[in-house]
Amino acid sequence: MEPTQRILDRLFERAARGETDVSGEIVYRVVLDGNIRWTLSFACAKHLPDGTILWNGFYQDITERKLAEQVSKLHIEDLERFSRLTIDREERMIELKEEVNTLREQMNKGGKYKIVV
Repeated sequence: MEPTQRILDRLFERAARGETDVSGEIVYRVVLDGNIRWTLSFACAKHLPDGTILWNGFYQDITERKLAEQVSKLHIEDLERFSRLTIDREERMIELKEEVNTLREQMNKGGKYKIVV
């Protein structure tokens, strides 16, 4: 059984048991005319005096939002990769400066670089 169907079944079961405040939100993919679209669905159950259950809800196409999230995720990954590279580079520069200072001190020339961490 699909995860979306399990969620719907649980909502219907809870409403059928008479629970109040039954609502749910589902985000899922659909293929329309060969194109992938993303949909947000929301529904809530209302118990009527005659015992029937009225479901109110909506569907919303959130394809543009999902695409923007994917682009943002790629940008964040790029920034994290850049950050790692620059931090690694800076750490290597500190190591090299320390090595130069050690060698200069061994030659009695004193440290050349001030190390700022």
